Amino acid sequence: MSDDAPRPSGALPPFSHDDWAMYLRQTEHGPAVVAFDALAAEVEPGGDEERPWPAGLRIEVEILDMDEHGLPAHELELQELAEVEELLEGLLAHHAIPAKLLAIVTVNGWREFLVALEKEGVADYVLRKLDRKTKERALQVTTCEPFPFLRDHVLPTDEEWQAELERRSSLEESIDTPPTAE
Repeated sequence: MSDDAPRPSGALPPFSHDDWAMYLRQTEHGPAVVAFDALAAEVEPGGDEERPWPAGLRIEVEILDMDEHGLPAHELELQELAEVEELLEGLLAHHAIPAKLLAIVTVNGWREFLVALEKEGVADYVLRKLDRKTKERALQVTTCEPFPFLRDHVLPTDEEWQAELERRSSLEESIDTPPTAE
């Protein structure tokens, strides 16, 4: 299928972020912002059942304008990274490659997209297509088993999730507390 061919009528809808959770994680490389599909995390395929998403891709995209922590420094950089996500989603839909975005991790000058796929063997194809469209950014595309990777490397531990809930609660309290007059 050529790049300017119309999208197939059976193409998946855009990547949805409706049921996502987000937390901060401290890594050996610095702070990480982790967002993941909470519903997908709850329904991990397992056992001998037929797995609907047997293949996965980790797509790492270089952040060009980052702060001292390796996170995007400005709104324009965030917009450009969102465009890379839209490009990825459009590429997969345009070529009728059923996919589900499971997680986005931003750390140490890179934004990583974890994508589950119904088909195996598309990593080289995706890398070639993305590389042509994002020439100024370094890209790394590797294959993985999506749900074990999600479980082992993305989902928060109980301690991390508790720390995130406490951080949010503290933030809400600071917002709800009116400033005192001096």
